[in-house]
Amino acid sequence: MFVLIARSIGAVAFTCAVALAIPAYAQKSKDTVRIAFTDPIEPADAYFFSKPEQGAITRSIYDGLVHFDDINGKFRPLLAKSWKWINTTTLEMEIRDDVKFHNGKKFTIDDVVYQLNWAIDPKSNHQQPRAVDWIKSVEKLSGTKIRINAKQPDALALLRLAKSVWIYDADLHGKLADKRDYGRKSPNGTGPYKITSFNENEGISAERVDSYNIGAYWKNASNIKRIQAMAIPDDQARIAHLLTDRIDVLKETSPDQTRELVKDPRFASTALNGMNFTYFMLDATGRAGQKALTDARVRRALFMAVNRQELATNLLPEGTQLMDALCFKFMTACGYNTQPPAYNPEAAKKLLAEAGYPNGFEIAITDYMPETAATAVKVAGDLHKIGIKANIQKLTFTTLRKARDEGKLQALVAYYTMAGGPDASAGLDFFYREDSRDYARDKSITEAMDKGAAELDEEKRRKIYQDVFDRINEQSYIMTMTTLPTVFVHTQEVAIRPGSLEPYGALGRDFFWR
Repeated sequence: MFVLIARSIGAVAFTCAVALAIPAYAQKSKDTVRIAFTDPIEPADAYFFSKPEQGAITRSIYDGLVHFDDINGKFRPLLAKSWKWINTTTLEMEIRDDVKFHNGKKFTIDDVVYQLNWAIDPKSNHQQPRAVDWIKSVEKLSGTKIRINAKQPDALALLRLAKSVWIYDADLHGKLADKRDYGRKSPNGTGPYKITSFNENEGISAERVDSYNIGAYWKNASNIKRIQAMAIPDDQARIAHLLTDRIDVLKETSPDQTRELVKDPRFASTALNGMNFTYFMLDATGRAGQKALTDARVRRALFMAVNRQELATNLLPEGTQLMDALCFKFMTACGYNTQPPAYNPEAAKKLLAEAGYPNGFEIAITDYMPETAATAVKVAGDLHKIGIKANIQKLTFTTLRKARDEGKLQALVAYYTMAGGPDASAGLDFFYREDSRDYARDKSITEAMDKGAAELDEEKRRKIYQDVFDRINEQSYIMTMTTLPTVFVHTQEVAIRPGSLEPYGALGRDFFWR
């Protein structure tokens, strides 16, 4: 059972006291693994609540029409057992007729037609518009066949269906005045785990569906029947829970903490390489009030001051590598000929002087992620060495989003997950598709993005995106710094299946008993 308990705990001593006051849950003997989450828990509804940790739940509770097999890089059938492109804008799918929802109701094609029509309706106002904005209309052709009509050719149509479109119970969803209540009151899916209860204070409970057979080997439940996850925002509190046998798995300790924890023979660590990467973004538009950043020479100088290799070697998890562009080489249509400027603080000082800033200036570096807090400090320290007075502005995710939307970010150090989409467009869509996130406002980038999305030939797409990635490096809009392996520290009884490209690093069904 997933049990996600939102709890704010500050001090380790208090954490231990609370832990001792709560009855301990058995682990393997009770077929229950306990995972610590860092964020507050939200309802299990990916349309409205899409944080990475939520994905670890929702992607195990709900099914889509198709599944993208991260390990083998192939599309697999799920609720649609087959599909065919009739032409570049017409997709026909054969829908399964042997599936039941978790509440026993028979899944039908009407659930699919309802869900897609709801998702493409602008009035639905959900958080995944990009997943369906390519769809013009949906037709029911028979009792098991639908036709999806696209507005124009879209190279990412299947990937969007696989990664971001989930099919709900139309009867339950349709009756809700507030559709966000689906994840609170009636989270009925067809996936390998089912939710049995949800309470915003007490958490979410779910358990394995032993009869699940939709996804074959590419989407199935693990050998763990129940999973208990607690939201514990404080890093030291999570460690205290592990040491006092209150949890079995925690994520994102520092390299030093990981090394210390695994000295205890009870624990092991697993590092997973997905699509996470750290980045340093500058406000090239000047919206946030620092005019100096509108000069490409200044932005390049700041990037030259950052020692990316030191970050990878000394500050981040073992296995961290340098990241040279806004895509991974293994992603579809990824290509580039450039890379961020080499570390050269002396040359950076000369470039600042050339741009008219021999004595530097002040900037605010925004930091809102625990995983990159130390990275932000290191970047600020490197900038100080070339005369830039960098002050770190720590925000919560909520205040970060407000500041970003209002154009108040001068510089941002954070990490991104590519949203689990192994296509070269993923990073571009995140940083430049919405005005609120676009701190370059470079028309050539947005035009190329639209052109690349409509191009179905992979090599032609690669060339289009190559020019975009090279321009981002040449203009120093964003410096991709390093990869960021996801590190879990866990008891020796637990194993984690590698290969997931999901933002959280692994899904609930990727945890196994040894």
